[in-house]
Amino acid sequence: MGQPADAPCDHPCRTSQLPVANWYQMIGESTHADAILDRLLHNAIKLELKGESMRKSMNKLTQGDHSG
Repeated sequence: MGQPADAPCDHPCRTSQLPVANWYQMIGESTHADAILDRLLHNAIKLELKGESMRKSMNKLTQGDHSG
């Protein structure tokens, strides 16, 4: 049976605004990029979000509050 929902998780959570496909260009050295990605993504669960940033959406909603 799995852990209860409120149990601490000992697996690290990594986030990035840069898509994995762009990491090679950002890191520059393909050998280093391969090594880094291999270690970070091995057995990882990846979630790629699509659409506009919630920060941008919320900013548009609140700008009307400050325009008067």
